[in-house]
Amino acid sequence: MQEVKQQPMTSESRFAWFVTCVVGDPGTKWGNGMNRQSFVPWCAVASQLGLFSEPETQNNPPAVRVGQHNGKKVGYLPAPRAPEVLQAIKSGQQCTAFVTEVLRNKKNEFSGLRICVCMAPPGMTCEQIVNRFERLKLIAEPPLKNP
Repeated sequence: MQEVKQQPMTSESRFAWFVTCVVGDPGTKWGNGMNRQSFVPWCAVASQLGLFSEPETQNNPPAVRVGQHNGKKVGYLPAPRAPEVLQAIKSGQQCTAFVTEVLRNKKNEFSGLRICVCMAPPGMTCEQIVNRFERLKLIAEPPLKNP
């Protein structure tokens, strides 16, 4: 598993963001028989992903699941980043993530995602968040255009 290099939290008028990698074993099977490799077509650069609170279990602390807005899981935020995002979710902030880079191994196989996690003040619209994200210019490659 590749090392996750954390970026410091940056804030711009109560709009906070950081860049990190989604963690979790890409080969792990979930109850629906799918694995993270199955999500590659849906995880294009600039795709928006949801951040979902997962409660503490006996073996795991509270976590932040990263996934599509229909609930399909892609992975998790790294454990050191989970508390600040969980607190933001709990306080009513608008929390979302955008894919900034699709990571591939030497065989050009999908190996992970680098994402920008955005935490915006309550009341900020999705369109405003997208506009702020686009101004950050964190995209590693041009976004795919719809034909």
